[in-house]
Amino acid sequence: MNLVPTEIRRPGAYPPAPAVRFPVWRTIKLGTHKTALGLVEAAAASGHIIVESALDLMAQPTFPLAAREMETDLVSVSVGELGFASGTPCGWIYERARQLGLWLCPPEVGPQFALQHRCKLGELFLWVAMRPIAGSGGRPGAFAITDGERDNLWLVWYSGNPAAVCPTDFRFVFVLPRRHGPDRHALAAVRPFSRH
Repeated sequence: MNLVPTEIRRPGAYPPAPAVRFPVWRTIKLGTHKTALGLVEAAAASGHIIVESALDLMAQPTFPLAAREMETDLVSVSVGELGFASGTPCGWIYERARQLGLWLCPPEVGPQFALQHRCKLGELFLWVAMRPIAGSGGRPGAFAITDGERDNLWLVWYSGNPAAVCPTDFRFVFVLPRRHGPDRHALAAVRPFSRH
């Protein structure tokens, strides 16, 4: 499914469009745990795996958690569906999604999706569109989600370099903002970076 004209090659080709063209793919809850450790323990108890490099991102003070429980709608969209015909820098992908009315995810979306998703992803490898977090070694990273060896999911690390080129079949998860209601405002409070 092509969501925007295929002739778009880079951000800025067309003015921003509303996000209503994107269907809600999944709805998850944020703010279910008060600490990152509690979130890690819940994921482990459910059989999911958070690899060491992803754990390192969650241990950083720049890994925020929502202050209260709220529902968040997610969109799953490929680089090609955003209108790019070839491999594209991650920064361009994020900017194009922003023009179409989508938001970057709060980092909490990565582990919460792994915890709350109830079925296998099949061949999907999902990249969480988020502002990178600098790990303990200073290298920026973000989260990705894939199937584990059994009936579980793995939360893994990927480079947060905005210049990294992503093929057209890479599939990202973005937030589809709710235009009405308190959850939209609560989400905004934990995403000071998401429009850049």
